[in-house]
Parts: sequence; structure tokens; C-alpha cells
Amino acid sequence: MREELKEKIFSQKQAHTKQEDELWSHVSQKDLLHMSEQAEAFAESEKEDVAEPEMQLDFSFLELAKEASDAETLKQPEAKTVQDQDEPESTPELESTPEAEEKPAEPKKSKKELRAQEAKKREEEARQELIADEEAFQKKLHSKRVRNFILNGVMLVSTAVFFVCAVELGVYFYQSMRYQASMEDLRESIGGGISEDANLRIESQTQENGDVLIFPDEEVYDVLAATKNENLGETWREQYATLVEKNADCFGYIEIPGTVLSYPVMFTPEDYMYYLNKNIDKEKEKRGLPFMDEATKIGESQNYIIYGHNMNDTTAFGSLKEYLSKSYYEEHKYIYFNTAVSEGVYEIMAVVKTKIYNVEDQCFKYHKYGGVLTKSEFKTYVSEMTKASVYKTGVTAEWGDELLTLSTCNRYTENGRLVIVAKRIA
Repeated sequence: MREELKEKIFSQKQAHTKQEDELWSHVSQKDLLHMSEQAEAFAESEKEDVAEPEMQLDFSFLELAKEASDAETLKQPEAKTVQDQDEPESTPELESTPEAEEKPAEPKKSKKELRAQEAKKREEEARQELIADEEAFQKKLHSKRVRNFILNGVMLVSTAVFFVCAVELGVYFYQSMRYQASMEDLRESIGGGISEDANLRIESQTQENGDVLIFPDEEVYDVLAATKNENLGETWREQYATLVEKNADCFGYIEIPGTVLSYPVMFTPEDYMYYLNKNIDKEKEKRGLPFMDEATKIGESQNYIIYGHNMNDTTAFGSLKEYLSKSYYEEHKYIYFNTAVSEGVYEIMAVVKTKIYNVEDQCFKYHKYGGVLTKSEFKTYVSEMTKASVYKTGVTAEWGDELLTLSTCNRYTENGRLVIVAKRIA
């Protein structure tokens, strides 16, 4: 009976070998273990009843499955058979993955090892925290050093700039004081100025000579001989002699009563801007001295143009900007201007803000109307300057009048100029 049962089992086993192999090739270790446990449970229950051979067949099959499961747990799965290698790859969902395979259980650590591991972890965290703190400190220290370096640099530059400005300012005021002192000494040498005892005996009668007028008392062309001109007052002759003795380039003297404007006027026809930055001793001086326009003709000019610097300390022509206020004009209407051949008093008729235009600009250019003028040029000049005046003075000029023009810089625009126009009244 037992031999027949074995033969049946062997024949059935051969018939199902391929099917089992295919089945096992797709069964994981976990499933095999589960089947083994079921087989053991089933075997225990069947030991009590062995009447049916078919049940013994199933038991034997499960025994074989258990043996196969045990073998699978003891070794890695064998390579695929030649038949399986020839077959197409199984679908992704049937492939076994490393994640699906069971990882071996890690050995359980003792409490001492766990405490040591935790202590080591805390030590590493503390070390990393210290490193982070050190990096933050170094970064903050570097930022502070950079900030201090920049601040120190700014302070150094600011101190240097302040020192340079202080020196420049000190030099500026020192030069201003020295300049004013030298001008004061010069004024004292001529009795305090020319307006204190003005000679108003100037002939107003003119003689027409074609299109050009010549004042009778201006027929002396030798500057040094002017000190003996009988048409000049005794006071001015002595004053002028003193000025010429100081510097032979002295053309005359200009003064506005009640202001600081009181200076000798220089004239060098060969280089009319020579005294732009020189003093009475021909030394370098940024304030310079008032000087005549290059077109000036002594004894012949209808318009004497005088240039001077617009200084912030009001030296030279720096005080002329006050004439932009009409109230200032009302208090200082008259200009005294004496030359080698005459003494004159002039009344202001126009205060003009203009500029120096480019050579190619086709427009009225006041500085082109100095010296000897024709009647047409004279009228054009008077008309344009009166029209451009910042306020109306009510004073006009006609052909036959002698004009005096004071010109200085003005910063209201690029190459700006402030121009004061006056006519001779005595």
C-alpha cells in the first residue's frame, strides 16, 4: 500500500514539476515561510485521520513545499533555468526588487551602547554648534573690521578734506585781508579816495567831429603829462601823480561812494587782461585789479568798458551784484571815474544780466561796443542795454553822451555776466 502511494506521489510530482518551479520562481521567501507554517498546521490536523489516500497526497505535497521553503531560506535563489532565460522578461509588477526582499535584522544594542551612542551624538551636535558659532563670530568680526576700516577711511578723508578746506579758507581770508589792506594803503596815499573832493569843473560842451565826438578836455594823450593838465583839479592831479609813481600802467581811478568799490584802473593795450590776476605791484593776486577794455581810446571813446572780478568777499567788483536790488541802486546811483585827462561823475542807467555768447552766435554782444562808436552803434548799444535792464531807472542817454560800463562775472548761467551802464553827467 505504501509503495503504491509513493509511486503515485512520484508520478504526480513529475507531472507538476514545471508548474511548481514556475510557482516557486515567483514566490518570495516570506510567502514560502507562510506556506510552510500552513503545511505544518495542516499535517498536525491530518495525523488523526489517514483514511483517504488523496489526503496523504496533499500532505506529501505540502511536505515537499515545506522542504523547498526551508531550502530557500538557507541559500540565495538559484539562477534561472535555461528555459527561463529564453523566456521574455517578466512584467515589472512581478519582478522582485531589493525593497521587497527582507533585510536581516540588526543585532539589538545594549543600554550602555545606546547611551554611548546618544552621548556621542550630543557631542557631535555640540561640536557642530560650536563650529557654527565660531563661523558666525568670525563673519561678524570681519564685517565689523570692514565697517571700521570704511569708517576710519571716511574719517581720514573727511579730516583731510576739512583740513585742506580750512587751510584754503584761511589762505583766502588772509589774502583778502592783505589785498584790502594794500588797497586801503593806496587810498590813504591819495587822500582817502576821489569822491571826497570831486572836481566838477568838467566842460559838458562837446564838439562834433564827423561821426565821432571828442571832449575838449580830453585832448591829452600822454598819460604822464596828464599830471600837469590844467583842466584837471589840483587834488586829482596830485592823486594821479601818486598813482602813476606807484605803477605807470594806472589809467585812472574808480569809486562808488558808500561802498567798498574804490580801486585804481589799469590799462595795458598790448595785453589788456594783464591785471586780471595781478596787484598794483604786478605780483600774482587772484582778485586782480579793474582794467580797461582793449578797444579803449583815451580822449576818443564814447563807451569806456572796465572789467573786474566778482569776488565773494566783495573785493574788486564783488559788490556790484548788490545792484540787482533796486533799493541798493536808489542809494548808490553815482559812480566816480577819473582818468589821465578828465574827472567824471556818472549816473547809472541800466543793470543788465547777460552772457558771453559764442563767436558764431548772431546776437547782441555788449562787449563789442567799447571804445570809439559810430552814432548808429551808440544808439544800438543804449537801446539794447536799456531794454535788457532788470528794472527801469528812468535814465536815458543820447548821442553825444559819454558812457561808462562796468562788467563782472555772474553765476546765474554759464558764462553769465552782470553789466552796469552809466552815463556821464558832470
